[in-house]
Amino acid sequence: MSAFGPNTAAVETFLERIADLDQGEALRLAAEWQGADERRRRLAWRALRRAAREARRTGAVEAAQSAIADWSNERSPLVYTVGFGTAGEFQADILRKAVPALVDAISALVVGGIIDGDEFEALYGPFRAVDEGQARD
Repeated sequence: MSAFGPNTAAVETFLERIADLDQGEALRLAAEWQGADERRRRLAWRALRRAAREARRTGAVEAAQSAIADWSNERSPLVYTVGFGTAGEFQADILRKAVPALVDAISALVVGGIIDGDEFEALYGPFRAVDEGQARD
């Protein structure tokens, strides 16, 4: 079994999808996440942690969250600045706004099938709202 557990294929597909996440998508994702019901999200996280522990997927959830941290670090340019900064820094700041929603979504994918649909949707829904209708090659 891979580092992401039995739902590895779904997690890897998600990581491939976000590799090309652009600034507009990141801003929409952050807005969807911020506009979602915070109480519902907290309850879903409680269920996720319990399910991950019971199914022995805690390590898989942590590995998936680490993949999001890696994604964020790769998208953040190492630059030095003079004056007001660079466009690369601005882009990295925008993309970082999407990280909480990406952590929720990827964590939900790891435990997909062992949390109920409402809990899954509370965590994955903001990403789905942005991803649906996006044209991809």
